[in-house]
Amino acid sequence: MGHSRPFANVELTPCYNHRLMYVEIHLGDVVRLRKKHPCGSYEWEVVRLGADIGLVCRGCRRRVLLPRGDFNKQLKVIVAPAPRPD
Repeated sequence: MGHSRPFANVELTPCYNHRLMYVEIHLGDVVRLRKKHPCGSYEWEVVRLGADIGLVCRGCRRRVLLPRGDFNKQLKVIVAPAPRPD
């Protein structure tokens, strides 16, 4: 008696975990995070890239480092991309 495959004809689509998605950011980008900084600003400038993302608050100029995974979870939108050399 052979084993049947009940979903053999169903086409599966890949499901990605939102925490593992790669977000392409560049130095100088201005980003908006989900939670506001205690100074009241939502906008941050990217000043360091790597395993940690360096951010500077646009309101009070405070500098913070976020692990890339935490940054990806907190990122809401890229407000102003940095100018790119042609």
